[in-house]
Amino acid sequence: MKAGELSHQDLEALNRIVTALNQSIDTRSLLDRTLSELLDIMDLETGWIFLRKDDPKGEHQPASFELAAHHNLPPAMRAELDHAWEGSCACQDLLIQGTFDEAYTEVECSRLAAATGDRLGLQIHASTPLRSGDQLLGVLNVAASTWKVFRPEKLALLSNVGNQLGIALERARLYDQLKARFGTEQSMLLSLSNQLLERKSLNDLISFLVREIPKQLDIDACALLLPSEDKKALTFHAVEGWKSNPISEKRSIPIDASTGPGQVMQTGEPLIIEDLRAYDPTTWAPEWILREGFRGHAIFPLLVEGNSIGVLILDSRRVHTYDEDKIKFLQLIANQGAIAIEKARLQEEEIQRKSMEHELNLGRQIQLALLPEELPRIEGWDFAAMNLAAQQVGGDFYDCFQLPCPEGHYGFVMADVSGKGVPAALYMAMCRTIVRSIGISGRSPDQALKKANEIIHKDSRADLFVSIFYAHLDRQNGVISYANAGHNPPLLLRQKSGAIETLPTRGIVLGAIQSVEIEPGSMQMDRGDQLLLYTDGVIDAINPAGDRFGMDRFVKNFQDNHARPPREVLASLLDEIDHFSLSQPQTDDLTLLLIRRRA
Repeated sequence: MKAGELSHQDLEALNRIVTALNQSIDTRSLLDRTLSELLDIMDLETGWIFLRKDDPKGEHQPASFELAAHHNLPPAMRAELDHAWEGSCACQDLLIQGTFDEAYTEVECSRLAAATGDRLGLQIHASTPLRSGDQLLGVLNVAASTWKVFRPEKLALLSNVGNQLGIALERARLYDQLKARFGTEQSMLLSLSNQLLERKSLNDLISFLVREIPKQLDIDACALLLPSEDKKALTFHAVEGWKSNPISEKRSIPIDASTGPGQVMQTGEPLIIEDLRAYDPTTWAPEWILREGFRGHAIFPLLVEGNSIGVLILDSRRVHTYDEDKIKFLQLIANQGAIAIEKARLQEEEIQRKSMEHELNLGRQIQLALLPEELPRIEGWDFAAMNLAAQQVGGDFYDCFQLPCPEGHYGFVMADVSGKGVPAALYMAMCRTIVRSIGISGRSPDQALKKANEIIHKDSRADLFVSIFYAHLDRQNGVISYANAGHNPPLLLRQKSGAIETLPTRGIVLGAIQSVEIEPGSMQMDRGDQLLLYTDGVIDAINPAGDRFGMDRFVKNFQDNHARPPREVLASLLDEIDHFSLSQPQTDDLTLLLIRRRA
């Protein structure tokens, strides 16, 4: 985990806090609970929250603060000790002076320094301002005895909670104002917020939002737009009250300064136009929008953590005015909608990710089932194989099977499909089935590969191909007949000399063209000799510097470890690759098959 990044547990705890804040209008009642949970996450004991007593928008008024929440205060700082909490302090002064350049700061606490009695060893605190935009609402402090406890990831968590508290406090303040002036709208906001939280489907949530707003407000039409995949335009995701259907017509609006939605996306500020016929600051006006006859026009950004994730457009076919409170109220609705949309989007992504992960795991199990359940047990011979996919599913495969004739002959396959992931895995399954069925028919390796190419090229619709080494082994005399369709030549280690040979033949990959020429080959394995089949993921493994593992290391490792049992020979090779790559993620599938004739 990088410095400043939140752990999985911290993210879960932060999500619980944010969810609780979003579900309550009376945010003040949650301050104690939020503070307690934050301290528990940060492994601290003591903290407190100050809120401004005066109107944070008031001008020419000295800022004053009151203790709004606290947890586990030391005896010298008990809440009932008025003298301990009266007057200003260092963190409040820094806030008023605007010295908090960062989202948080570490302060030697003047209140702790002035307190007499048992302070439980506390001397300092980390602070984060509670703000909404440029309005200062309060400050959140968590105390400690040393700076060391404030690790970057914990300070990041403190900052996140402070941001969410600031938003929640501002929402509560606006709610109180709206309650006094717009009782009906207050009920609407609460109802809308609750119903938004209940909707889990992104499409359902968006459709509900644009359907409900015209019912509750004095407007004729509503639309919600989200960025296209290339982020260059906004596309319609839900509309209500439009004469046309911009969704089915696949309309979009450019994200640039020529359009109102584009300006709002770029600035993050609402755009309000009382009468489009009298004044329109934009130049983009296609005929399909003009036909709607809109006059009163308002666009609100959907803001999540200060970033615009889309826009909410409110239109009337008559002049429509918006006062400051109405604009704030509608922006609050837009923000509530944005949070709900982002939450639903993240939930859908998580569901899709888990579904994809489950499907890939299932695919990997199916793919492993296509590999031999066990290698042949032949008197006088030993075998070992390993397969590591770069992703959950891969394109490498190997196969071993007994041939129906002549008796005592076995077929061995090593193959590598171009590409990785699901397409390569599906192609691999097809190629494996074709090669095995043709191989069992008794054709010689070169003829079998020619026939396999005809079928693969005819049946495949993908722009993929496969390299294959296919061999027949006569277990009695150790003769191996083989053919190679563009695959890495296997390594033959001679027991008597310790020398490494390759099995040279010519042939091109299968599936690329309709007809291929495959050259047959044959060799004799003497007692003690070993044949190592592999895919290029072995030699193409890289380290952080970008260096390849290469053939030289591969050959040397094989020679150095060839006397060990076959399984250990392959394990030692994989260990060296892992050591070389310094745990760098695999860039390609990696497969090995070792055939040894016992000495």
